[in-house]
Amino acid sequence: MRLSQLSPRYARRRIQRVESLAKLLGTSPTDLAALAANSAHYWIPGRTKTKSDGTKRHTSNALEPLKSIHKAIKNKILRATSYPHYLMGGLPSDEEAGCIRHCEENAKRHSGQRIVVTEDIKSFYPSITASRIHDIWQGFYRFSPEVAELLTKLTTYRGVVPQGWVPSSYLANLALWDCEPGLVAHLERQGLTYTRWIDDITISSKTFVAPACKTAIVTAVYGMLRSANFSPARTKHRIRTRGQNQRVMNLNVSGKRPTVPRQRLAELRATVRNLLRDAGSLSAADYTSKRDRIEGQIGSISRMHPRLAERLRNQLASVRRPAN
Repeated sequence: MRLSQLSPRYARRRIQRVESLAKLLGTSPTDLAALAANSAHYWIPGRTKTKSDGTKRHTSNALEPLKSIHKAIKNKILRATSYPHYLMGGLPSDEEAGCIRHCEENAKRHSGQRIVVTEDIKSFYPSITASRIHDIWQGFYRFSPEVAELLTKLTTYRGVVPQGWVPSSYLANLALWDCEPGLVAHLERQGLTYTRWIDDITISSKTFVAPACKTAIVTAVYGMLRSANFSPARTKHRIRTRGQNQRVMNLNVSGKRPTVPRQRLAELRATVRNLLRDAGSLSAADYTSKRDRIEGQIGSISRMHPRLAERLRNQLASVRRPAN
């Protein structure tokens, strides 16, 4: 595949004037400049998420009117950008173009391979600096320096990209815009498959890969990261060959299609049983909260285990909702 096909693309007119940016975002130049100068005042904590290893991940949110400007930046600029097929996380699917972006599809691309290499970018969001974001707005989008400066102030907090802000996942996908396409082209010429889910990089091969080639693959990935001032999380580096427990995004990929680990399925079955058992003793609010959470978990396995998901949904449907 040609390098141009592996690079993100923005086909709309390049914004050169602050007045044009303000009009696009639905505000005035004066209000936009004032908001950019004081954007830190509109930061608030977001949800705290529990990662698969049990550690907590703290996210960010934004107050109005900054949040509305963030949505406009996403809809008018970031979603008007075409993202290459290997970028999988935090982006909308384009099913007409055959580009489906969800964790199961990401894992599917690496299922049944001879070798799977997984890498993680260390402290990714805190490492996406305002300087890197300015480079995206001016270098990739080719907006004027004045426009790039305003957009940088609007989309960063204390000098970095805050995880949880509306534009952040899109900007994270563009963080390697100038060096990632060349790496992907190099790997694809060798018959390798490359994907990135925000900070999780996966490379796989259908055929045998010699030890020296494995080393060269990892070296190339680390070199790309260093060129953009990022670092690999070396403790999360994994190389798994056929016959070993190959996982991508905590999904099994050793077979022809991705599956959810047995332990996670067993835990979900137990959670449903516990709700069936305890429903009569729960308040309506507690019951609704638990059921909503379980339904979300069932939805997350439904593409890979549709029969089990249907059975669990039927079990939930049989529970009488508490009246109190």
